[in-house]
Amino acid sequence: MRIRTKLTLGAILPVGLFLLVAATVLYTGHQVGRVEKKVHVVNEIRQNASSLNQVTHYYLLYHEERPRAQLEQLQASLAALVSRVEPDDRGEEAIMSRLRQNHDSVTLLLSTLQGSWKGKKDGLMPAGALEDRLTGQLLERIGEISADAGRLEQLADEKWAAAQKRANLLVLFLTGIFSALVLLISLTIMWRTSTAISKLQKGTRIIAEGDLDYEIPFTAHDELSQLSEAFNKMAAELKKSYAALQQEVLVRTQAEKAIEKYAAKLEVSNRELQDFAFVASHDLQEPLRKIQAFGDQLKSDHAGSLDAEGLDYLDRMQKAAVRMQALIQSLLNYSRVTTKAQPFSQIDLAAVAREAVGDLEASIKETGGRVEIGDLAGIDADSTQMRQLFQNLIGNALKFHGDEKPVIRVYGEPIQNPGPKKGASRDGTYRIFVEDNGIGFDEKYLDRIFTPFQRLHGRGTYEGTGIGLAICRKIVERHGGTITAKSIAGKGSTFIVTLPAKQPKGGTE
Repeated sequence: MRIRTKLTLGAILPVGLFLLVAATVLYTGHQVGRVEKKVHVVNEIRQNASSLNQVTHYYLLYHEERPRAQLEQLQASLAALVSRVEPDDRGEEAIMSRLRQNHDSVTLLLSTLQGSWKGKKDGLMPAGALEDRLTGQLLERIGEISADAGRLEQLADEKWAAAQKRANLLVLFLTGIFSALVLLISLTIMWRTSTAISKLQKGTRIIAEGDLDYEIPFTAHDELSQLSEAFNKMAAELKKSYAALQQEVLVRTQAEKAIEKYAAKLEVSNRELQDFAFVASHDLQEPLRKIQAFGDQLKSDHAGSLDAEGLDYLDRMQKAAVRMQALIQSLLNYSRVTTKAQPFSQIDLAAVAREAVGDLEASIKETGGRVEIGDLAGIDADSTQMRQLFQNLIGNALKFHGDEKPVIRVYGEPIQNPGPKKGASRDGTYRIFVEDNGIGFDEKYLDRIFTPFQRLHGRGTYEGTGIGLAICRKIVERHGGTITAKSIAGKGSTFIVTLPAKQPKGGTE
């Protein structure tokens, strides 16, 4: 049974008992009132009988008209009062029967006496023993009426007192029963509820201490039992979740160990890359410089002794050495993105872009191009690498131009926040656009152009080593950003760089 139902029954039952007690009190009150009314009537009968006795004596003494009229009125009133009394037992019934008989006898004797007095007055009947006998009988009947009225009054008073006592006892008894039942119902509901709550508290404490196998016992089918069942289900789900979490922790621990192992290998690889960069910058370039120097000396001192084919071979050798030196320098630049990185700091992108344009002034004049620098904000970045990023992107735009003079637009924008603060960064990122009107490319080669040494055109068409965009991607990834491009062959390209506006304090990568 639900707690609400128990409480409802606990409220309805006392109300019902109260109504029963009230109905009983009203009934007993009605009975007492009926007896009380009867007592009033009996009291009037006794008073009437007393008055009848007095008026009769007065009338027998003086034979006056006024007491005679009073006597008749008292006789009629007595008859009416007697008719209003309903006897409750044989004793009352006998008394009422005698009262009626005596009332009738008094009426007859008065009538006879009055006739005797009238005959005596007219001289028709002499006074004598008959009158005395009638007077004695009349007084005797009047006395019996007074005595019966007294006895009837005594019986009525006794019954009224008994009815009052019964009513009081019944009210006290029902009030006691009502109070006992209300107390019993309240204690039962309180005991059952407190017991269930104690079990629930104990169970939740045990579950909270980590014993997820514990089940809260419940036998009833109320809200507390439903809550206990819900706690048991929750504990079972927590047990499953805990097991899954342990498994996940194990997997993550293994993954962290693998990451640590990979990081160690990566650190070794970075050291090897740094060693390679050192070798490339010193050991590899030294033979190339000697090849170039001896080639120049051979060409200047012995060009006359070489035929056309020999000069062609010498020229090819020198060009190959130059290309080799360019490749080595490009690899050095690629490796230095991480090995020679500088800490991040707040920089002005517009100023850095203008510096990059200044570095490319010769190429701009050679191609007749124009570079427009729009709105660029300040972000946390490595100033040197941002300058190299702009140089590579703008340099590519100047290199890969069509018949028209190159026009490059450089601008940026924050990712707008739909909130109330206009222009605020939604997730702390900033986008840089480098847009040109060059030859463009087919977007199916988008991933290829950011791979080292990948070229979409031959060396005879456009110079370069094919590592410039790979360096751009490495710089952007080091800053925690992304780089992509949109292009249509023959209609220009737009390179899009997305970078965090703020870097972790003191971070370098």
